[in-house]
Amino acid sequence: MNQNLRFPLAALAAAAFCIGFATGLDWRVMLALKLAPVLLAIDWLRATAAPGRYRFWIALGLGLSLLGDALLALPTDQFVAGLVAFLLAHLAYVAGYLNRSRAAAPSWLLVAASAVAGFLCLLDTRGNLGPMRVPVLVYATVIGAMLWRAGSLARLDRAGRWALVGALLFVASDMVLAWNRFVAPDPALRYINILLYWAGQWGIAASVVLHRVRPTARL
Repeated sequence: MNQNLRFPLAALAAAAFCIGFATGLDWRVMLALKLAPVLLAIDWLRATAAPGRYRFWIALGLGLSLLGDALLALPTDQFVAGLVAFLLAHLAYVAGYLNRSRAAAPSWLLVAASAVAGFLCLLDTRGNLGPMRVPVLVYATVIGAMLWRAGSLARLDRAGRWALVGALLFVASDMVLAWNRFVAPDPALRYINILLYWAGQWGIAASVVLHRVRPTARL
């Protein structure tokens, strides 16, 4: 596929999904439209990113995200299964980020911990987590770790900064999703959630495309 077509096709699928949500398209069509932007991001990595462990882990995370997308789009409530798929996706991203840098990044650890803890407190006081309290706590801890490790890459290069942008958008998307599900359901928030999510995934994918694996020195 012409690499210049991937982003316009992803944007077209995103627009069609939003229109379909407003008009009540069949769930099977909606599923295909929902998966298309991330599938195109994976194809972008396959065609343009340098092979290596970083590409492997991020591609795995994108693939697990596709599984989570599919589970959440089913007519039956598969929220917990989708949550597990996305939790594994975030762990794959963490592994990828650790492959690039193991710097402590204490400032980003503080930012991630504060953001996650603050939002969890808000959910617990304003929302109705019920039996989902523990799964949401575990998931929030993992996305906090993902944000922390993405922050550690931002000082390295342009690719690292895109990793951070993608992580921030992904975390924002998850926060909107949690607010919409547990605190104040609003159909408009679904548009914000999915658009932030797609943008975050493309930001993370861009960090792989822009990353250049350093060749091993020959003795």
